Amino acid sequence: MANIINRDDGIIISFSAGEMLASGPQVPVVLTAPARALTAETKRAKGLAMVNTALPVSAIDAEIAVSLGLKPVGQVEFTNGLDSKKQVAAGYKVSVFLNNGHHVQLVVPALSLAPVTMVLGRDFLSDIRFEYDGPQDRARVLTKAEKTAG
Repeated sequence: MANIINRDDGIIISFSAGEMLASGPQVPVVLTAPARALTAETKRAKGLAMVNTALPVSAIDAEIAVSLGLKPVGQVEFTNGLDSKKQVAAGYKVSVFLNNGHHVQLVVPALSLAPVTMVLGRDFLSDIRFEYDGPQDRARVLTKAEKTAG
């Protein structure tokens, strides 16, 4: 089981030996219908989202989309990451919250993904900094830009 450290600037996820290699880096998320903030009344789904840099578009588990009452907002074109064959499916607008409160809104297809709640593709990754440290069995998600010397 992963050990999660929440920080103002992001999240550090440490995995037990071999866990990250076996199941891929997974990040805790809270999914909602489009929202700017989580409130007590916000209907939500908590779970783990697998990070997959091969996918240009993220995807939500179809059962989670139904449980949140998400409605299609158009079509989304995506690939499975293994080949370049394009697929088209209904797109659902979803807010993805990280443990530190950072969130993004995405339009994603709803696919059968259990046991993960979501797969995070490059559309999500374009909004954050993601570091994968295989030798240390650790991943880091930074949501605030780090200052660079310049």
